[in-house]
Amino acid sequence: MSGRRYFLTGPLKGPPEHPAFTLVLSEDGDPADLIAELFECLAVDNADTPYLEVQIPARWKLLRRDDNGHAFEISRFSCRSKALKKLADFENRAHKQTYWLEPCDETG
Repeated sequence: MSGRRYFLTGPLKGPPEHPAFTLVLSEDGDPADLIAELFECLAVDNADTPYLEVQIPARWKLLRRDDNGHAFEISRFSCRSKALKKLADFENRAHKQTYWLEPCDETG
């Protein structure tokens, strides 16, 4: 993705009674950005990591247009690959509605 080097260690998931910790070290960049990049590479989303204290901001939203032409937001994703998978799931359901992805704006 970015070509940045970083070191990440720790369990991605631990039992609820023993919260896990993760150490992120980098020569450049914000650790939160690096974790978001790693999540994208591994197709991990906030829904996969509800035990983390800090959630990655949503970057993609899945929308649908109904029979009357109205657009509705269905869900948000921090990981594009998860958003694309959910989009494909909806498109394969033989509904008449149109589904698409859009990037979230800076305000959400």
